Formats: sequence, structure tokens, C-alpha cells
Amino acid sequence: LAGEEGDPLTHFRLQKLLYYAQAWTLVIRQTELFPEEIRAWKNGPVVEEVYQALPDGRCAACVPSDAFANAPDLEPEDATFVERFWEAYSQYSASQLYRMTHSEAPWRKVRGSLPPSANRNDPIPVDLLDEYFGKQEMPAPLAEYRHELRKREEEAEIKLREIPPIDVGLFRAAGTNFTPAALKKAAGG
Repeated sequence: LAGEEGDPLTHFRLQKLLYYAQAWTLVIRQTELFPEEIRAWKNGPVVEEVYQALPDGRCAACVPSDAFANAPDLEPEDATFVERFWEAYSQYSASQLYRMTHSEAPWRKVRGSLPPSANRNDPIPVDLLDEYFGKQEMPAPLAEYRHELRKREEEAEIKLREIPPIDVGLFRAAGTNFTPAALKKAAGG
């Protein structure tokens, strides 16, 4: 996520970006980008495992450029999503993201009627994120990504329909002999 953006990638900003990335991947891809829970801390949403794993996790501290050097590479589709997400959200400063998260239903609902200074470590359920963000206007780069994703899915479905059906009777007759010749014969070839 390094780049030419005006606001540095601080721990505080990273936490809010993780919240939005998780929300939009739920809406667009119907899956989580990461398995860790997002918690409703007093200063906004936080992925506690990321907070604990990064050195010098204070809010205003910049995330070191080598902080994720040992992290595994993203799957290609995840990487594409993250790039498009960054196009949509890199414009927001840490303080803008703070105000945005504090005004939105998922964080506010989990926080309930607690005073602003009260600590809370309750998770923000992914279904709450999906429901809320599913009703919000999608940023243009993410809408474009969703369109491209749907187009690829439709193309894959067409290709799947073009595959001839397998004769199950021939498949069973072949027993456990799953050689390329037996599979070809079962497919009618």
C-alpha cells in the first residue's frame, strides 16, 4: 500500500483501511479478505492481531516499509481487489477515516451507548458489515472491479456449460480405474 499518497500509512490509518477492505470484499466477493475479527475499540475499528504484530503500534507511528516483508503473497484475485480498493481509499487521511467509521452503523451499533472514552473489545460481526455496506454507494474503482469480476464469472459459467456431461453409468462401470483413457471414454470421447 505504499505510494504517492499525501497521508502516511500510520497504524491508525491502516486499521481503518482494513475495516473498509473487509467490508467491501464481503459485499463484492461474498468472502472475507482475512479471517481475523475487527474489534470496536474506542478510536475505531481495529484488527487486534495486526495491531499486536506490528512494531511500535502507537496510532501516529508510521507502518515501517518492511513491516510485511515476511507476509505471504496475496492470491492474484485478492491482490487485484486490494489494488482497486487502494484506488478508492488512498485519498482518505487517518482523521477522515476516523470520522467516517465513527459515523457508520457497524461500529456505532457494537459500541452501543458506551461513552466515547470507554474501552470495548467486542467484535464487529461480518454480517453487520455486509448488510450496512451492501446498502451504501460503492466507490467507482470498486464498482468497476465488481463489474469485471461478474463478467469473468459469467464467462466461466458459459465455459462450464460447454463441457459435455459425463455418463455416470460409464463412470461407474470404469470402477476405480480413473486413467485418462477411462475419463475420456466416460466423457463420451
